This record gives sequence, C-alpha cells and structure tokens, in this order.
Amino acid sequence: MSAPLQITIIETSVSSQQILELLAQSMGLDTNVLTAASYPPSVHLGGDLILVSWEAVGPTGNRVVFDCLDSKESIPVIVLAQEADIRLAVNLMKVGAADFILRPYDLDIVRRSIEEGLSGVRGDEVQSALPQPYADLLSDEQVKILNRIIRGDSVKRIASELLCSIRTVHYRKAQAFKILGVHSRRDLLLKVQESTQTEQRHSLMADHASTAVC
Repeated sequence: MSAPLQITIIETSVSSQQILELLAQSMGLDTNVLTAASYPPSVHLGGDLILVSWEAVGPTGNRVVFDCLDSKESIPVIVLAQEADIRLAVNLMKVGAADFILRPYDLDIVRRSIEEGLSGVRGDEVQSALPQPYADLLSDEQVKILNRIIRGDSVKRIASELLCSIRTVHYRKAQAFKILGVHSRRDLLLKVQESTQTEQRHSLMADHASTAVC
C-alpha cells in the first residue's frame, strides 16, 4: 500500500489552519503545518502540495509565498488570502500559483482545488491526448500546453519544457479554454473523457454493423 500524500500548510489564522487540517485528514492526506514562528523551516519545503497564506509574515514577509513558488521540485502551490484582490490573484497565477482562494473558505472549492493540484501526483488524470477534433480548433502551441495540462503538469513545468514564460502559458491556456468552452482542468478532462467514450461507442457500433453484414 502506497504512503498517503502530504500537503504542507502555512497559515497565519489558527482557526483556518485547523479547518484545512481537518479537511486534509478527511481526504486521507498527511499534513505538515508550519507557522510564521517556525518559518523558514530547518528543512527544505516538501510534500506533494503547499497551501500558503499570503499574509504569512515570518522573518521575510511575503517572501514565504515566493519561496514556495520557487521550489525546484515544482510542487503545486495554492495561495490563501483574506481579501479579494483580483490583480494579486492574476499576478500570482502568472508566476506559477496553482490557485488563489479567499477566506472564509468554501470547503467544496478548497477540496476541488486540492484534488486538482494532486491529480498529477496521484496519477489519476486521464492518460490521453487532446482528441483530434478539438486539436484542429487550436494552434500547435495551445495543443502542446493542453496535452501537458491533461497529463497533470504544473504551469511552471510546462513553461520550462516549452521554453516560454509562465505568463505565456497562462495566456495560451486561457485562449484554448475559451475556444473549447471549458473553465478548468477538471472541465477539460471531462470533455476529453466524454469525447473518448463517444468515439469508442461509435467504433463498437461500426464493428457490430460490419459483423452483422458479414
């Protein structure tokens, strides 16, 4: 039996920290909790996903967030914040944040965000390329990006592989999502899965018809 996945939580609010811990435990995840007082940690940041508060002060202020985003392991990072700031959210996504979530938490949203962030680690993503009818609607670069999103790669890793900026990946991804009528990786996976199942049904029906004629 494989070891449970682990998320690192760096929260300034004790009540929020406890809520996130309970949520993670209900999902069968191990937790590693750090506070402003214990940051920077004596060991490098690790785990399979990081939840970090934008308000985490610590000795280096908000640098804690960028330390997480700069992790060489390309660990998915979900940034938590107290106030709505669209510009901050957009900028953090541009530099590699997997998601931006406001308090008070909608636990369903947090759960979905964690599941999406961990999907590539679990290996439970759809192991399929973008179906050709969808690929025909997009540019070659958009197809390359969506295929990597399907397999669970982070935006930072995609940018590194394609030798472009994180901002470029986000821009092309947003364009492709708009063309395909999806709003998230989850929507994209469902669309790919539905298309694949439809194609398989058509193939089976064609085989059956051919056998009946013979």
